[in-house]
Amino acid sequence: MCSTPTDWAPHKSKKLKGDRGLTFLQSKGLHQLTNQLLHVGTPICKQCRGKLKTELVVLPPFTSPSRSNLDFSTAIAHQKEELALPSLVSDTSASTESAIDVSSPHSFLPKVNAACSEEGESNCSDLLEAFGKLAVDDDQSVVEFPDEGSSSSESSDGCHIDLQGLRREKLNQFLTVCGKEERVPGHPKKSWEKLSNQRKNIYVTRATTTIVTVLEVIAPGDAGHLWTAVQSSRCVETALGMDDNIDRKYLEALAETYQHATSWDTRRQVLAIIADLVPYRDIQKFTPGLTDYRIKEARMHILKYGRGAAVPLTKSPRMRVNESQLDHFLTFITSSHVVQDLPFGQRYLHLENGQVLETPNVIRAMIPQRIIEQYTQFCKEDDMKPLSPATISRLLTVCAATVRKSLQGLDYIAADGAKAFDDLSAVAVKLKDKCVCDGEWFSHCQEALKAGKQYIKTEYKVHITQGSRVADHCAVYALSDPKEDHFQGTCDHAHDQSCSSCEGLDSVLSSIEASVRHKTSNLSDEERDDMMYSCQQAVQAIHTWKAHQLRVLQQDKCRIDVLQELNFNEVLITQDWAMKFLLLKYRETQTDWFGKRGISWHISVVVRRETGGNLQHQAFVHIAKNCSQDSNVVAAIMEHILRNLSNEHPEITTAYFRQDNAGCYKSAAMLAACPLMQKTTGINVRRVDFSHPQGSKGSCDRKAATIKAHVRRFVNEGHDVLTADDFRDAILSNNGVRGVRVAVVNCEFLAPAQPVKWEGVSSINNLSYQVTGVTVWKAYDVGKGKTILRTQLQAPSTLQNQFNGSFSDGDFVDICASTRSAPELKTSTIPLHHQVNDTSTEEQTPKLFTCPVDGCVKCFQQYGSLEIHLQYGSCKLVPERENLFDKAKICYRDKLLHDRGIHPVLTSSTLPLPVGDIKPKGWALKVTKKATRFNEKQKKYLEEKFFLGQETGHKVEAVTVAQEMRYAKDEAGSRRFTLDEFVTPQQVQSFFSRMAAKIRNRQEEVLEEDTTAAEDQAAFSSTRADILENCQLTHPIVYDSFNLCALYACNGFKKLSVNMLRLICEYFDLDVCNIPRSRKAPYIELISSLVLTCTCAPSQN
Repeated sequence: MCSTPTDWAPHKSKKLKGDRGLTFLQSKGLHQLTNQLLHVGTPICKQCRGKLKTELVVLPPFTSPSRSNLDFSTAIAHQKEELALPSLVSDTSASTESAIDVSSPHSFLPKVNAACSEEGESNCSDLLEAFGKLAVDDDQSVVEFPDEGSSSSESSDGCHIDLQGLRREKLNQFLTVCGKEERVPGHPKKSWEKLSNQRKNIYVTRATTTIVTVLEVIAPGDAGHLWTAVQSSRCVETALGMDDNIDRKYLEALAETYQHATSWDTRRQVLAIIADLVPYRDIQKFTPGLTDYRIKEARMHILKYGRGAAVPLTKSPRMRVNESQLDHFLTFITSSHVVQDLPFGQRYLHLENGQVLETPNVIRAMIPQRIIEQYTQFCKEDDMKPLSPATISRLLTVCAATVRKSLQGLDYIAADGAKAFDDLSAVAVKLKDKCVCDGEWFSHCQEALKAGKQYIKTEYKVHITQGSRVADHCAVYALSDPKEDHFQGTCDHAHDQSCSSCEGLDSVLSSIEASVRHKTSNLSDEERDDMMYSCQQAVQAIHTWKAHQLRVLQQDKCRIDVLQELNFNEVLITQDWAMKFLLLKYRETQTDWFGKRGISWHISVVVRRETGGNLQHQAFVHIAKNCSQDSNVVAAIMEHILRNLSNEHPEITTAYFRQDNAGCYKSAAMLAACPLMQKTTGINVRRVDFSHPQGSKGSCDRKAATIKAHVRRFVNEGHDVLTADDFRDAILSNNGVRGVRVAVVNCEFLAPAQPVKWEGVSSINNLSYQVTGVTVWKAYDVGKGKTILRTQLQAPSTLQNQFNGSFSDGDFVDICASTRSAPELKTSTIPLHHQVNDTSTEEQTPKLFTCPVDGCVKCFQQYGSLEIHLQYGSCKLVPERENLFDKAKICYRDKLLHDRGIHPVLTSSTLPLPVGDIKPKGWALKVTKKATRFNEKQKKYLEEKFFLGQETGHKVEAVTVAQEMRYAKDEAGSRRFTLDEFVTPQQVQSFFSRMAAKIRNRQEEVLEEDTTAAEDQAAFSSTRADILENCQLTHPIVYDSFNLCALYACNGFKKLSVNMLRLICEYFDLDVCNIPRSRKAPYIELISSLVLTCTCAPSQN
């Protein structure tokens, strides 16, 4: 409240709000007027400030009494304009002829006021004469003036406002002189954000008029050019202290585009838009982790190709494309480097004559521009004149394929993990929509999920080592089985560190689950259980993906170790069944396409190191007749290869096998037969290692792609491939495929293998054979292994089956590109990736072919080198974002550790781990899920859904059933299932498959005449059925799992609750607004009237 004296205040006893505090001068003036001292800061209202301003007159200081009258008049006019004081120009009375004593403020102020109250229109010279008689004493404490830099609020109360008003008046006069009728509005009493839109428009309009007028005065006739120059200089924003929001938005948009780009080529084009316009430090603020090297590459791209432009295509004259060029190009784009086969789906290619060609669906792993660049380089290697870029682009358009947008195409574990992140993102969106969380939490979750997904996909594999102090990164700790000592590795370090990326991922997963569990949130029980089930499934899939990445990397080390330690008398044999080869005809009709039977063929790639140190390989292809692809056939194939190698190369004494993780390889009978092969072949099988499921398949798939392309060219020349012998002839045609040998074998007369019992064979991934037994491991190089004696296996003592077919001619060939030669190696212990060196420098030929493995940074100048790397090399895994300083630190640390005999490892950013938060030992081991039986409620619901689909013909998808099950209700309208009773779409699909199989087994054979009668009846009633389907509801009318037609027939609506009846009415848009909630009869009447409109109504009546 205002604290001024009540006898002096204009509002007397009424208390008003004190919106300001007294300043020093106001306090002193109030003391002079009322003889009461109020301290500085005492509340004072607006009315008292106005009264105090009128009664307290402060004169400016005089510098010298000897100034001329002109100087005094100028000073008075200046102070009058600046401080807006009341006019003192008045005629002085006779009493002012004498000297005015200003030694006391009490005597000075009344006299001045008296002089100002006389005639106001007197001559100014009288006033100057009166001031000339003023006498100023030496005492300077009479009148005190504040400094110009004082922060007192009196200047803002009076002087500042009056000064702004004076400036505004002068501005209005300027506009009037320039012929403008608009006037500048008064000072706004609110901030700009709080002003109304109408008021803002007024200020914008007047400001526009003022600015245009000033520009026309400064640059008559060139006001537009001047305005453009002012905008370009950005001086106005700088003078006003404003941030350039437009440039910030542009940089944020470009940074987002850079982050979403999937390849370095696209990112370089994005950086080339702003690399030479914005300083490096400003770009790095919006794109963390960006290195100076990439900025320089983008600037070089601008100089070569232009700002943000793609690499220009060189044009060549149009010419006729011959078949050899076309076949060469199609061979390249159908190789495993460019495309990946899918086990499902097909595509349709439309010819100009209207014919439709059905082709298998494949995934194309790179963009067209990248394919053009790599194919041009590939043609240089083969001395083949490439097609023009325009022709290649058109061919890629017409030869349609699925473009790879994410994942690796075939890895279902990675696909489920990536989908889990999308499901969690959808859950976060639902929580935001339900106001369970705020926008800041939602944004944090979205960013954390994106970062976690990218981390698991790429950088996580870089952090995995054998001796990490982080439990998530230590392969030995993660793959040690805590239940069996034989499969436990010993760590010589503590796991007391945590990874910031791993902890960030676990934190966001826990945060989302906690938000869903929150009982006070705005979620119903159905929504909460649905979201909780989705969270649990997603978290499980993410952890499975993470463990899968670790197991794949660890299991692939056995292949690399064997290749690096391979001697001239040892071979590494990689085996896998290729996809069945479908029969091909040069002219194939549609009737020939349907009902095809494939040819089984098996591929074995054998690698050895010659005495000079170079690697050599050859592939053995077994084309099997009457084959079931079981372990009995695999054992015969292995023995056949070893026997052929022993006959042709007696120096070979040891063999290492790397096989696929299929059941025909991981069989007790096949594994028990491996030690017996030395008796017939003379080659000892030392190890058998299995590739991880959905992991790297090795060189067999790539060799199969090369062979299939060769066979397709054979068919295009006018031949047919209809039998196993035709398939062999196609592979051997045109001098065959380099390094591939073929044999046709008949599996019809193979004797069945003797069964061998081996407990836990399905969980074994690595085996090492000794004289007395075999040592097995669950994970490579983890633990001492478990030794099993041969006597414990109870296996046969001799091999039961052998193939006698002969291979085609051939031998080992060097693993090197056709245009380069491998240098001599001093020893056989040189790392594999140094065995083939490029003959040209990096500046002469750009490295176009990059390794497709996530995290690998190796690049190659030739396509052949890339294939060698994928089949026999080791990937170089480094973090994607590694700047110059991080690289220098890591190399420096490597140098120091190398001198001390310690192998350096690449570590991640770690933090101290709280006690009790360590992951359990063996967390990355593959978990075997126990089969759980459905209870009666689950079976009944799924059977109802299945039979409804059988009756209506509209079969429901398994995903839809799994979703609807979470919201299903029983007859009483209550929830039908709890959270623990929810099922996955895979479980629903399996249940439906079993139901369909039972029905097929129960069906009796239909007689031919019954079939004819049924067809006639169907044709007769088809028109009627179409009309009824379009005019009325189709039988049966279904709500969730309730058949309303059946309930109407058996008078079953009375068993339903009122709530359920109301839900049914609302589902079919029946008007229930005026029906009371406590009675069933009105609802039953509405539903019954609906059922009577069904096609089954006449039968019910």
